Amino acid sequence: MFARTFRYWEIVELARKLTLTGLISVFNRGSITQTVLATLVSFFFFASSIRQQPFDNMQLNWIKCYSEFQIFGILLVCVVLQTDANVRISARAKESINLAYYESQASLHITPGNTTVAEATI
Repeated sequence: MFARTFRYWEIVELARKLTLTGLISVFNRGSITQTVLATLVSFFFFASSIRQQPFDNMQLNWIKCYSEFQIFGILLVCVVLQTDANVRISARAKESINLAYYESQASLHITPGNTTVAEATI
């Protein structure tokens, strides 16, 4: 299965699995930090699989690289989606803050002969 010089690669695989499932879960669950860290870790293992090519059979090396690339790609898409969601939430929060500010600045003005008119003083 593994080439003679890469008999230790099973330990590398176990470290990858432990890192992506166990160590990443220590960070804030569902946060952008957790996803970015998982993406960086997956890229490291993807690059090391391409560079080392630990299997005897070249087909197995390509399958390994392809599967590592899929994990990296999915995590990269998750980073983009989380970033886009955070930008949308930030824009909504900013609109809410602006609306609350302008509403707090509104004052009532009574003009003789007219009814009460509410207008913003900016």
